[in-house]
Amino acid sequence: VASGIPPFRGSAGIWSKTLYTQSTRAAFRRDPLQWWNAFWLRYCHFEPNNFHANPGHRAIAELAQMFTSNVRIVTQNVDTLHHSAGTSTNIIEAHGRIGLYKCCPPEDSDSDSDDDDDDDRPVHLGHRRKDNQRQSSCPYQWERALTVEQLEPIKVRGDLLGLASGQQDETHISQNPTEPTKSQCCESDQRKGEEFNAMGQPLRQVTAPPLCPICRTPALPLALLFDEGYHSHSHYAFRDMEEWLSKADVVVFVGTSFAVWLTNVALEHCKAQNLRVYNFNTQDTLPPSPNLDVENVLGPAEETLPALVKEVKKLM
Repeated sequence: VASGIPPFRGSAGIWSKTLYTQSTRAAFRRDPLQWWNAFWLRYCHFEPNNFHANPGHRAIAELAQMFTSNVRIVTQNVDTLHHSAGTSTNIIEAHGRIGLYKCCPPEDSDSDSDDDDDDDRPVHLGHRRKDNQRQSSCPYQWERALTVEQLEPIKVRGDLLGLASGQQDETHISQNPTEPTKSQCCESDQRKGEEFNAMGQPLRQVTAPPLCPICRTPALPLALLFDEGYHSHSHYAFRDMEEWLSKADVVVFVGTSFAVWLTNVALEHCKAQNLRVYNFNTQDTLPPSPNLDVENVLGPAEETLPALVKEVKKLM
């Protein structure tokens, strides 16, 4: 929120404006074009370059650089701001990344409802049996990610980028630097009547669903949907997340509502292993209990995390 991206949860969040059931493969399969225009582009699409990392992101990056062999970062954010803040290693984007895409299998919701056959591991986030048995003729269904430049057809690619057909980058130089050019005036006039989506971004619409260049099936953003499991794409790296959690000595939560599978599993693991927990949050506190050793640090992360870095440096 401090970076300008609206929250998804809460009374004013994105999910208060649209139904959770739209954020599913099932809804996408029913009508891919409708899904893109009425749901994703209207409520969820944004350009990461229009937002900037805040001091909280930079504090996490600094801690990761100070303790490269000990700090592991798992983020539910898809906005790439951890990367722009300087975090380049030991990070997993558990819910995907905006600007990347995947193609959707023609069937199988790939939910987490089936029993897993690996019951002996300490942390369960995805299904290893499904992961091991996965077969696909297209690597972009679960193994690799597409960029917008790879999507087809070209016209739809331009729609997603907000480019008019055949639009070229041009530089217009005015003889008088204080006088707006004709192109700038036109752009300003157009922007006055421009419609914006729920993320505060110019509303894009596509004339057809984007397609995977390999299998030619409609493509989805690389974002974890509500009827997908963490094993549904390799980008979510659920095996690494399980290993990191199982080896953790301390777990730090930052800004989570504890309303998603990942944080619930992590919290239950902390309780089972009696791990020390720190909860940096603005309002969602965790009550200490005999099996939960927790300290709540209340306040905006862009303030509390830089303060943490200062305290850590004093101890070094």
